[in-house]
Amino acid sequence: MYSCVKLRNLFLVSLVCLLALTSLAQSQTRYSGGAGTAQSPYEIATAQDLIDLGINTGDYGKHFIMTENIDLAGRVFDKAVIAADSQFAGSFNGNDHTISNLTIHTQGNAGLFGYLGSGSNVTKLSLENIDITGSSAGGLSGGICGSNRGKISICSISGQIGGGGELGGLCGYNYGTIRNSYSTAMVSVAFGDVGGLCGYNYGTITGCFASGIVEGSISIHSNRFLCVGGLVGTNGATVMDSYS
Repeated sequence: MYSCVKLRNLFLVSLVCLLALTSLAQSQTRYSGGAGTAQSPYEIATAQDLIDLGINTGDYGKHFIMTENIDLAGRVFDKAVIAADSQFAGSFNGNDHTISNLTIHTQGNAGLFGYLGSGSNVTKLSLENIDITGSSAGGLSGGICGSNRGKISICSISGQIGGGGELGGLCGYNYGTIRNSYSTAMVSVAFGDVGGLCGYNYGTITGCFASGIVEGSISIHSNRFLCVGGLVGTNGATVMDSYS
């Protein structure tokens, strides 16, 4: 017969095994499915999945795919939903789905992503009826991201964006690549570079257009012009096959 000590030890071992299995099950069902790899990306199907992605900075180098349209009506974010303070370097495939009613009121950089780092890839994503207000004192704001050093392709934006700094319908400051994307959003800046698609471009924009109203003031600051453009406010690199 088992002694009380042996029974207690058996119970403790069983409890530890149960907790380990529960933790494993939870890790395997992170987000709405998937494993975060290129072959099996994490599945984003709900507003909570997006919020969880924003919180889980350790996943910023992994792969994600949307499997449902997401409506964020009734939620007001005080910073970029994802990568507000660090760089997202993974891939996010919208899979031809839509995120609607994204609302951000912040004193920092604003967008679905704050910073898209080198190696990042955002594609096949539509943002509809966004309402983004960035810092009036300066910052980087756009529908997809405040700042881009990666690749954005086949994305679209509608709604309105305002604030100060570098503002664009799609991206505030572009160091990377934007392809085959467009914005119909109204963009207005209190002080800074503003464009219908991108506020300041120092990367490559190709096959894109913007058709929204753009408002701002041309001025000189720190020995350079702050500019307003239908497509791009200030361009320091390459724009091809694009129009406003």
